[in-house]
Formats: sequence, structure tokens, C-alpha cells
Amino acid sequence: MLNFTDVTEFVLLGLTRRKELQVLFFVIFLMVYIVTMV
Repeated sequence: MLNFTDVTEFVLLGLTRRKELQVLFFVIFLMVYIVTMV
């Protein structure tokens, strides 16, 4: 049995469906990621 699942987008489920807040959360998570990598 083969798995041919194609993921085209990553969604943080349960946070928000509003586009403005998705961008805000993306920037926040990106900053946290960058700080942890430094």
C-alpha cells in the first residue's frame, strides 16, 4: 500500500481563520524560531 498524499499548505489549526491574524501569528512564530536558532 503506497501513500500518495500531497500536502500543499500547512495550517495551524485552531488559531484563526482570519487572514490578518494568520499573518500576525506567522510573524510571531517566525521571530520565536529565529531567536531559538541564534
